[in-house]
Amino acid sequence: MYSISQVGKMMGFTPATLRYYESEGLLPFVKRKENGIRYFEEKDLDLLATIRFMKDTGASLGDIRNVIQLVMQGDETLQERLSYYLDQEQKIKDKIQQLSTDLKKVAWKIEYYQKAIEAGTEEVNQGEAGLYDLFYKDFDVDIEKKAN
Repeated sequence: MYSISQVGKMMGFTPATLRYYESEGLLPFVKRKENGIRYFEEKDLDLLATIRFMKDTGASLGDIRNVIQLVMQGDETLQERLSYYLDQEQKIKDKIQQLSTDLKKVAWKIEYYQKAIEAGTEEVNQGEAGLYDLFYKDFDVDIEKKAN
């Protein structure tokens, strides 16, 4: 049996966060002693780890609540849970792709300014493809195609 403080330390949540999660329906498995003190059993640790994992990977509280409810319903919800995680995987891949593009833009700007500082002027970069040409020109074309 674990107290809310013990579980908080184990999972990286404050007791206040765990109380909030309970009030939001994320911890339907929490039990209370006769005096009202919350306690957690060994079997609750995997559900708490699922909540931690989902929070760490960007899930909303609503998504966490839904998945925990599905888990508690048992094996008949396996397909629904798989579908959720497949969707989540795609969202993360999309985010990685966007971050990769953003990193290229920042790297371009760093190179631009390093070159300008070395030359003592931004004019050294004149005549080269700019940020618009490199990263946004095709975006504008895509918007025009969609508008037509």
